[in-house]
Amino acid sequence: MKPSWRACAALLTVLSLSGCYFTSENPLPKKPEMDRELLGWWEMVPDQKDPSAAGWAVFAADKDGWFQAVLLEKYYENPETYRGFCSEIKGEKYLNVKKVNILKEGRQAELDENFSLIHYRITGGKRLEMHMLNEALFKQAVKSRKLAGFLSPKEDDLNLTCTTEQLTDFLSRQKPKDLLGEPLRPMERTDKLPEREK
Repeated sequence: MKPSWRACAALLTVLSLSGCYFTSENPLPKKPEMDRELLGWWEMVPDQKDPSAAGWAVFAADKDGWFQAVLLEKYYENPETYRGFCSEIKGEKYLNVKKVNILKEGRQAELDENFSLIHYRITGGKRLEMHMLNEALFKQAVKSRKLAGFLSPKEDDLNLTCTTEQLTDFLSRQKPKDLLGEPLRPMERTDKLPEREK
């Protein structure tokens, strides 16, 4: 996934950070069923430093435990769509997502080749908190050959090539706090949708 979203949103930020945030050829193991708590509209919690920044996400159930996420900053303007599914390892929850690229004047779509992995937690059924994973931990694991992957010469671009089973085993042996990287802007469940600008 190539950078395309400005850093004012939560999930919007991390999903477009490839080149800055690592990717994986293989996902974590898919939960048999969709996490129903994730479904619906979410609005980014206002930031006191930038109260004008806004962002929304809607998660809708797809087939076989997959979801579609539509993310936007304004009233249905330049939305970006992602497809993914949820994983759970030792009680910790993760999103495995790929961007949907629209081709040929909107008549065809294809998914990005690799996955982005994001830790998430829903508290009280109404607050969505997400973290990027600790990229330094994964870079070190590749350098020490604990995980297979490609690390660019400047070490600014990482793509994991290990299997789902190897990735799962690695995560299961880490302390949850060591796995978490930068927190993303939290989101709260909402029934107030983006308003059309006048």
